[in-house]
Amino acid sequence: HVTRDATDRCTYVVTCEAYRMKNAEKTGRSQLSAELRLNPYIALWTGADLVFRPRCVLQGDVYCADGVTNLGAIDGDAFSKVLTGSISGRHNAATDLSLGWPPVTSAYVNPDYNPAPIGPGVVAEAAYTPARVWHCPGNLVLGNNVAIDGMLLVEGSLTVAGNGNRITAAKNLPALYVHGDLVVEEINGFAVEGLAVVDGDVKISAAASGVRVLGALFTRKTLVETASD
Repeated sequence: HVTRDATDRCTYVVTCEAYRMKNAEKTGRSQLSAELRLNPYIALWTGADLVFRPRCVLQGDVYCADGVTNLGAIDGDAFSKVLTGSISGRHNAATDLSLGWPPVTSAYVNPDYNPAPIGPGVVAEAAYTPARVWHCPGNLVLGNNVAIDGMLLVEGSLTVAGNGNRITAAKNLPALYVHGDLVVEEINGFAVEGLAVVDGDVKISAAASGVRVLGALFTRKTLVETASD
């Protein structure tokens, strides 16, 4: 028997009873009870109003602390105060989601992966392997063709100014943490495979192409599209 918890829509209470019938009586009875939590797949989390632009595609659920205006394609549910536009899934109140913010900060460490320095400044045409927590104490700019295995941790802002950049998370590691803003300029090709956490805004140029996050993007502010001056 499965029932949804009355106070938490993500939690299900499972009860099971097994027995053998003998002379119309239950014999050899055993019982099992458990709680099963099924979190929504939050592919995009924003802490402020979100305008999802026409060129954007989201495969998964979105959470927004304020309102969502969908001008693109959201293939999933939305948890927000207000929804303008249509989505393929259902709209739910923001308070219906009990999933917390990822516990990733500038002080993040993982005992299974050694820390290693990267930047600050500009890095280009480089492969950072094997998987480590690559730590930048200030602002970082990615030029062309930078491949990072493990996690990129930037205490300042991260600017993607070149083409063909990739960050691939290792087992039990986030892919990216940025204390400031994540800025994607007019580039072609930027891939993040894993969880990306940004304390500031995520700013993506309208002229950028091939920008994708295969995992989830959490930003405390919002996702905005920028235009060239």
